[in-house]
Amino acid sequence: NLGLRDAWDLAQEVLDAPANTLGTEAMLQGYRSTRKLDREAGIRFTDSLVRLFSNELPLVSAARAASLTALDCLPFARKFVAKRMMFGANG
Repeated sequence: NLGLRDAWDLAQEVLDAPANTLGTEAMLQGYRSTRKLDREAGIRFTDSLVRLFSNELPLVSAARAASLTALDCLPFARKFVAKRMMFGANG
């Protein structure tokens, strides 16, 4: 999903940019700035998931199980997480 959002935002930058600025450092810097928050948040979130689901400490396992149960029981929480996964930090 992160790659799709990257591609979408780059396409929007290209469509919105004057023809003489296509591919310039200034245009690409604008794209990098636009994507920075979502990219960094996505990387942190993914890294956290790997750490959470690969950790077998009893307390972490219990917290993980409780969190997954909460997602099953709370539709608004499930929807929030799903939107974040699909649409990123701005979702």
